[in-house]
Amino acid sequence: MLTIGGVVCDSFMWFGSTTTLSSFRSRSRVMPYRFKINEPVEKGFRRIAREQFDISLAELAGPAADPKGVHECRKSIKRLRALTRLAAEAIGTKKARQRTKALGEIGRLLSARRDQTVMFETIGKLADEFPDAAAAFAPLRAALTARSGNEPERLDSDTTDRARGLLLQEAKKIARLSFRKQGFAALEGGLKKCYRKARKATSLAYDEPTDENFHELRKAVQW
Repeated sequence: MLTIGGVVCDSFMWFGSTTTLSSFRSRSRVMPYRFKINEPVEKGFRRIAREQFDISLAELAGPAADPKGVHECRKSIKRLRALTRLAAEAIGTKKARQRTKALGEIGRLLSARRDQTVMFETIGKLADEFPDAAAAFAPLRAALTARSGNEPERLDSDTTDRARGLLLQEAKKIARLSFRKQGFAALEGGLKKCYRKARKATSLAYDEPTDENFHELRKAVQW
């Protein structure tokens, strides 16, 4: 069972179906992120969105999420944002922007602890590489420990619970989105926009080959 906002839940309902927590984990590893041949676009959109929400909730199903679970959850959120951008012209540009923004905020909520974990790992590597300067890193390590505890890699239960609740809210909102276009026309505009963005990022990265520009290129072609 799962507690969200003080309410204990055995299962969740959205997209017209009920999915139990126990089925989240068993399904999450076998869900291809793609449309099916001869599948209506709107039906495929709703199926893919449901599957990605299932994965996200599965990874946060415990009382406190571990680093791998948080990472997989954030990946699913990125896929949901990409899917929404792809169908933006069909569901409405304003609505798509609202949903991608809300999903991004959930991702940032999850990333805060991950950022602290990266800082801990970086300090540890630097201390190992420069043992004579290890004492200089002690104050920083102490400050991070005071802020996040001795296990910074685990997402605390309050943040986990909040993220689950927000994901459920977004699942219901996306389930209520209506399509204005059908077939390839529903995706054409979003696909062209994503392709133009990737082409622009490619040109910039090779004209000015900086780490930041190649990072932006990776994001453009990945999502």
